[in-house]
Amino acid sequence: MKLTELPEGSAMFVEIASHPELVELPQEDRLSFYQQKVDGYVEAVNFSAHGRNYVALTNEEGLVYGLPYNELASHYTNVALVGNVVIINSKDWK
Repeated sequence: MKLTELPEGSAMFVEIASHPELVELPQEDRLSFYQQKVDGYVEAVNFSAHGRNYVALTNEEGLVYGLPYNELASHYTNVALVGNVVIINSKDWK
């Protein structure tokens, strides 16, 4: 999946060593949704690709807990990320 194919109101869920999955964002309580996907407190990493702004949400304490490196999410963001990652359009970050 390409980032340019990510519509507003949806997220790309990038699990470790897995293919990215397109998921719909809930209308309410998005923070709980993000926390459940990354298995902990959320840290936002802003990045841009192809002239568009995105946010990668990752586990804030991933390095402390020794979560594995997420190669695919790191490739998308050009930032070393660990654990499961949720990528959203910046307009969906509220």
